Amino acid sequence: MKKEFAINSLRLWRSENWTPYGTESKNLFVRMHIDQLLITSGDEILESLNMNGKIKGVYKEDVLLLVVTEHPKEVRKIKFRIQNNAVKVLRHLGEHFPITKYQSTKFHKKMKYRKIDEHIHKTIKRIQNENFSSFQLPKSYDEFIKICLLDPAFPKLITETQNIINSKGFLETSGKQ
Repeated sequence: MKKEFAINSLRLWRSENWTPYGTESKNLFVRMHIDQLLITSGDEILESLNMNGKIKGVYKEDVLLLVVTEHPKEVRKIKFRIQNNAVKVLRHLGEHFPITKYQSTKFHKKMKYRKIDEHIHKTIKRIQNENFSSFQLPKSYDEFIKICLLDPAFPKLITETQNIINSKGFLETSGKQ
């Protein structure tokens, strides 16, 4: 599936109201690049969100609301309408961060952020089930490494990953001892 989706009606939650994004945005797209979700207008990047961070989505029909927690007390909300194939787009985005259907005002109690240990367990299971002897690095691997090294949260991610891998509980649940 392509990693670029046309959108419109881009809005931000400000001062207790949905307000149109700062400029008259034309040719709006949601693009996925490595672990980043980009909202673009032409060649301009309007928003760049780390899909491995604290992001979750809530949808109703073809409208997606992204809830992004940047700091413990700072929450941003971004809303847009998916122009084509909303079901496929939502399914594809749901592979990268949690997305749920809006059903009531209590939706937030059902949702939780994915934790790094869940990602590691899922990856190890996939590696155990697939043959990676002929594994090739993607062409954008150099870009990925640059993004990781420039991300100020990357060292913390590495430390958390090492702690999970070294923990006894992790080794037992992954099937390795």
